[in-house]
Parts: sequence; C-alpha cells; structure tokens
Amino acid sequence: MFHITIKGNLKNEQQLIESSELPENAVQFKEGKEITDVLKIGGLIGLPILLVMLVVGIDRLSSINCKITLNLQFACIVIATLILFKVFIYIHEIIIAGFRK
Repeated sequence: MFHITIKGNLKNEQQLIESSELPENAVQFKEGKEITDVLKIGGLIGLPILLVMLVVGIDRLSSINCKITLNLQFACIVIATLILFKVFIYIHEIIIAGFRK
C-alpha cells in the first residue's frame, strides 16, 4: 500500500479560491497562472521526448536496412509532426477543461 500522509484540512476547492492562504501544512503546486504557462511547460517537457523517439525510430529503421533519405519531404514530415504535437496539446487541454465541474 501507499504511505499517504494527509496534511491540512481541505473541505473543497472553493476554500482555496476564496482565500489566498493555504490550509495548515499544505503544499502549493508550482504552476502558471494562465493555461499558456502550463502548455509551455508541457511543451518543454514533451518536445525532447518526441525528438528522442524520432531519433530512435530513425536509427531502428536504418538498422533493418530500411533506406531513409533525409530530404525536403522528410523534413516537412518532421516539421508537420512537431506542429501537430503542439496543436494536440491545446486540444487535449480544451477537452479536459470542458469536463471539469
């Protein structure tokens, strides 16, 4: 089982919104005030992971005698993938925000 320690007495989320003070022994999350701040942090974390996956994928494909040519078409595919990655992050956050109470 997990060892969980309860710190503070939080009755509901409205308690945090109404008061700028945190409950006793509470730990405040470090996040931005706007959704764009959160998306920037997510992009900074996700982009290196995506690039590592791309490099490993290219390496694996080249190791099984799959000919990969690094030309303009390949560069456009990589750029389009990075753009779609960023767009899907926004779509993901919009969907999550729509289901919050």
